[in-house]
Amino acid sequence: MRQFNGVDKNALRQKAYGLRQTAHDALHLAAPAQIAAHFFAALELPAGTVVAGYKAVRSEIDPCVLLEQLAARGHGVGLPVVAGRDQALVFRSFVPGDTLAPGAFGIEVPMSDKPEVEPGALLVPLVAFNDAGLRLGNGGGFYDRTLAKLRAGTRPVIAVGLAYSGQLMEGLQGEWHDQPLDWIITERGAEKF
Repeated sequence: MRQFNGVDKNALRQKAYGLRQTAHDALHLAAPAQIAAHFFAALELPAGTVVAGYKAVRSEIDPCVLLEQLAARGHGVGLPVVAGRDQALVFRSFVPGDTLAPGAFGIEVPMSDKPEVEPGALLVPLVAFNDAGLRLGNGGGFYDRTLAKLRAGTRPVIAVGLAYSGQLMEGLQGEWHDQPLDWIITERGAEKF
């Protein structure tokens, strides 16, 4: 049994999934537009910055409204593709409305003929977060590996966690490999770390 701060990590995740589902049930209709508004009020991305989003699954907050607005403002948009187990994600170009294909874990991805893009900003889904900008993910480590790889490069990259405010989990602590977020944006506002 893998321990996380003295707690079974699977049990911690299950508790967090419950918190997220409760928030999603109450807020999923209004929250995407609220998050988009908070994003643009808080962050000023250089013109043309490529932003990697994600395709929401289960009770993850849907970044669709934000991705549409980013594309309308001239930013490139990409979606993640799992390249393989224990590898960093790659990102393919995406225009809202594009046809998507089935990908790993049942998540839709851009068609294989779409070019790869290198993001300057990542919208990161999460299961829970703490007040220091650490996130609890689904357990595959894909975003931690991806952020570590991108941050080791020569271009700066920012990580923006998108969540419901109800996903805040007090006392959540990270492990050595966890990559911190630069921002968390919820339906209540944006917080920089």
